[in-house]
Amino acid sequence: MWTALALALALGASAPAPRPVDAAAPNDASAPADDYGFVAWCEGALGGHMALYEIVRPQLDDKARKDGDATDLKETARMDAERMSAGVEYLALYARALKRDDARTHRAHAAEADRDRAMGQAIWTAARQADPTTRMWSWLMWELPARCETAAHRLEMPASRKSAH
Repeated sequence: MWTALALALALGASAPAPRPVDAAAPNDASAPADDYGFVAWCEGALGGHMALYEIVRPQLDDKARKDGDATDLKETARMDAERMSAGVEYLALYARALKRDDARTHRAHAAEADRDRAMGQAIWTAARQADPTTRMWSWLMWELPARCETAAHRLEMPASRKSAH
């Protein structure tokens, strides 16, 4: 019996257990694989995240009040402002990268970009419909995939440098 239990544990340890999917936890599983589509998806996902800020702000303020004092409210506001400012910078990067690629390809993929951008925004649908606390934590815990920035920089490269990489 102990051997069977040990074997079952060993087999269970070698294969990761499936993680439960939280409908309000957005991810990049639906994102396109190619750089152009992925950057458009990132633009939509980040835009959706930033648009959600005004909706989650009351819960963020309540959380700061419950967790501490007035200093926490100021610190939360400062961190939120930094996050939003960084978001604006990333959105500008994505817009430049997509524009540069559009110029190279004569906007051959513009319709696909619109679709991919909408898919990125759609990751926030469940969070928008969730209860306020879940929505707040979805907003707080979401991280922009690091690949967004690297894909955007690749799109910005001149065609001659892109083929060398």
